[in-house]
Amino acid sequence: MSRRVLHLIAQAHLDPVWLWPVRDGVSEAITTMQSAVDRANENPDFKFTRSSSCTYQWAKEMDPTLFESIKGLVDEERWEVVGGWVEQPDCNIPSAESFIRQGLYGKAFFEREFGAKGKTHIGYNPDSFGHCGGLPQILKHTDFDGYAFMRPQPHDNPDIPTLFWWESKDGSRVLGCRIPTQYSQSYASTADDVEKTIRYAAENHFVEGMEHGVMWFGMGNHGGGPTREHIARIKELQNDDSLPELRFSTVREFLDAARQSDGAKDLKVINNELGYLLRGCYSATSEVKQNHRFSEKALYAAESMDVLANGTKADPKALEQAWWNHLFNEFHDILAGTCTPNCQTETRERHGATLNQAKDHRIKSTFRMARKVDTRSEKGSVLFAANPLPWARTAIVQFDTFEQIHGREKITHLETHDGTEIPIQWLTADANFGPWGLNWGKLTAAVELPAGGYEVFRVATQTAEVPEKAVLPFAEADSSQMGELEQGEEEATIETTTEPALASWTSEGLGELLASEVGTVAIKDEENTWGFDVHSYDEELGRPEIFETETLEDGPLIKVVRQKSRWQSSEIWMDVIRYAHTPDIELRFRINWQEKRQILKLELPTRLSDSKVFAKMAAETVERPADGLEYPCHDWLALESDSAAIGLINDSSYSYDAKHGRLRMILTRAAAHAEHPPFEYKDDRNIPFLDQGWQERRFLLVAAKDIHSLNLERKAQEFQIPAEHMLDNGHPGTEPWQESLLSIEPANVSTLAVKPAESGEGTVIRLLETEGRATEASVSYSGNEWKLSLKAYEMKTLCISETGEMETLNGLEQAAE
Repeated sequence: MSRRVLHLIAQAHLDPVWLWPVRDGVSEAITTMQSAVDRANENPDFKFTRSSSCTYQWAKEMDPTLFESIKGLVDEERWEVVGGWVEQPDCNIPSAESFIRQGLYGKAFFEREFGAKGKTHIGYNPDSFGHCGGLPQILKHTDFDGYAFMRPQPHDNPDIPTLFWWESKDGSRVLGCRIPTQYSQSYASTADDVEKTIRYAAENHFVEGMEHGVMWFGMGNHGGGPTREHIARIKELQNDDSLPELRFSTVREFLDAARQSDGAKDLKVINNELGYLLRGCYSATSEVKQNHRFSEKALYAAESMDVLANGTKADPKALEQAWWNHLFNEFHDILAGTCTPNCQTETRERHGATLNQAKDHRIKSTFRMARKVDTRSEKGSVLFAANPLPWARTAIVQFDTFEQIHGREKITHLETHDGTEIPIQWLTADANFGPWGLNWGKLTAAVELPAGGYEVFRVATQTAEVPEKAVLPFAEADSSQMGELEQGEEEATIETTTEPALASWTSEGLGELLASEVGTVAIKDEENTWGFDVHSYDEELGRPEIFETETLEDGPLIKVVRQKSRWQSSEIWMDVIRYAHTPDIELRFRINWQEKRQILKLELPTRLSDSKVFAKMAAETVERPADGLEYPCHDWLALESDSAAIGLINDSSYSYDAKHGRLRMILTRAAAHAEHPPFEYKDDRNIPFLDQGWQERRFLLVAAKDIHSLNLERKAQEFQIPAEHMLDNGHPGTEPWQESLLSIEPANVSTLAVKPAESGEGTVIRLLETEGRATEASVSYSGNEWKLSLKAYEMKTLCISETGEMETLNGLEQAAE
């Protein structure tokens, strides 16, 4: 019988940001890499595993000599590169597309710098706090076939073995490896401690029926890696015949050995999410999570608009830095909200850079498209509106402008090219005065836009008299005149009550499904930031009391009612918004949260007490129990009974619970910054707390006969990705007033990305079936149309060339198998 082999994986657990800023993370990454190079130079059989291509880029830019040493070890196959762009991202909150870009950009760097030896097939997330069930398909789609992680550990979920086949709903499968015991040793670990760990691993880290076991070693969590002392003891133990062969190894070598073992066919198959733990991380530091969602949607819109404006000539590198910043912010402690306040400031700056770059790119694309349209026949203004989404939609367009052009011609409506009138409504503008004191408002219209295209609308006017006082320059207008100008001819009045905002005007479908008023509830939260050992947040402290309800807008297109409530030292404004073109109801929150160790939840009480609960996650829809526990979700949640369904779409929230037909989502959570057991703060008076002050959230309530009729995927995209628009004038051009450039059907086929191909040649379109049913999809682009089949929850990446040819690729934009 051959001697068993214990594979020793040398690594260094390193958080690039956590209790320290990125500057210190860079320092620890580079010094840790140098230490690993030194250990390899001292020990010819030593091997080292390191993830996160962004840290390799740091080494390349800041210590080229060190980077060349690493390249040499990679070439000798003594240094293993694993994972994607950032070290161990959060694996519940990012979208499917974010995960794909982690692989796309991370692996591209490795292969560009290290060649064939830099190709990695191992997903590597030891410290991530749980793993969504769509990951196996995402991993396979980006050419990973193995996945190493540690959490949840056996005490969190004993049903996950050391080795198993992990399968997504589409049938994609990877070999999963849960790291036994620990991914590193503490800085106090001696050689004797390492020996004890090895002897324990020799007895406990072998899967039944396999001759290969595994153990991770190396100091961490603030860098470090294997020490001379530890390596020397391992070399001594290699001569101990009572132990298995102790082999310096890599994750790839261990998983390959496991695959070739006779026991591989008997490994357990898991086709679900890998447990829930640290449930406070789904809601801690809501600003980070909100900016993360905004960045994901802004990047989608910017790339899509680039393609619509420039076709196959769009620049694939234009948003590369924006993506790198976004992906770095997906590091698990950043996105989980468990860093220190100074780290949150850095995160805000990186998100700001991403959002600003994406917005600038989107605006330029919109203007390029608009200026190609032939509007020479127009004497006045026109409105150009573009739809970044590949299906037709009704979009609300709003912008602040003069109610009377030049103070003379009053804007009355919009018109299509063929003269069809589109009504408008003037809402309160962001500013309470206009230039030169002229009437200033928010022009609002609901317009029909073609799929992945645009339409131009004439801004129709009629001549109106100009009040003589309205043309006074500010320098000549005294305060009384300015007051008159701001007030208008008729004094505005606002009726106020203390009635709940939804009491009298919910849509018929929603009104029938609600058991009582939609509102908020305060929840006790004396737990740490992570929520160690917390399964639910459900101890009610009370409900904010309504002190005023007022109608802010009441016109033919939009009605807005604001409900103001108080809770202790905090104030909650909930705007309830009805649109004439849809029965769906929008909720907008402005919250001035001043409490500590309390949570504010939105509560949606429904009559669907025996309903199923569905949640959107990366690359799949998940059905979960209505057990009152805290779970993560993405864009939407839904309850479905035998006869009805109700959905709750959000713009930036991730944490919910459901029980007895009641849905709750966390609006704000005031935990302490980076409070980790057993290091609780003893005095709350002088420490920073999360989510203090003014903050905003948005939701959309929808109802239908079943979950598929809710059309949640498309409505969520429309809710979070607005139409682009600009005011324009008459000018020459070559394009018509309306055009659809990209269309994808049916509604259960979602687009994860519409982007320039990384090669610079062609357009990449990534699709996902979202309702769990095999579908024949139709893609129309630049005058061509294709049909393709999608399995339930299957993802496909298409590339369309300049000549109109389509091929199927993987997420790395390489030829698919």
